[in-house]
Amino acid sequence: MTRVRHYLSEPIEKKRWYQFDIKVMWTPSSEGYLQVQIDDTTVVDYQGPTSYLDCVGPYFKAGVYRDYSPHTFVVYFDDYSRSEM
Repeated sequence: MTRVRHYLSEPIEKKRWYQFDIKVMWTPSSEGYLQVQIDDTTVVDYQGPTSYLDCVGPYFKAGVYRDYSPHTFVVYFDDYSRSEM
């Protein structure tokens, strides 16, 4: 198992909307790809394996991932869509 970090972002601005556009072909073969744009700027353009050959498969999960903090964090998602290409 190999894990690769494709993008390490700068700290986000609070009280600001970001537009994410993510295109991915889930496959353990070399035909996979991952393309990520944030506010119309391409930040990831990867070709290669994008998933493991397992019985679970990929699934969508979104949220605030962070270290422990006593402060409350809130994130809003709007206009999520998913389609087959």
